[in-house]
Amino acid sequence: MIRKEQVSRKRMETKALNVCQSGPLPEHVEDSEEDETPVRTGEIKYEQGDRLFMTRILPEPTAEDLRAASTTSQKLAEGACRSAEA
Repeated sequence: MIRKEQVSRKRMETKALNVCQSGPLPEHVEDSEEDETPVRTGEIKYEQGDRLFMTRILPEPTAEDLRAASTTSQKLAEGACRSAEA
């Protein structure tokens, strides 16, 4: 079963890499001497209607993490698949 997980993880990594490589390459822009970005000091004040976009990079889940998150119905479905394959 570990081998199957490794193959699945490798396929997912390959698919993610292909998606990243399918887009256009970023263009190189020379930095000018003057920085066009204003320097921010102090706190940012948010007002009603402002939008905040955020992302988070999570570590790859381990096999233990995946097993810990399975429900009873998932376990029954996996058992049924194994029985059908045998």
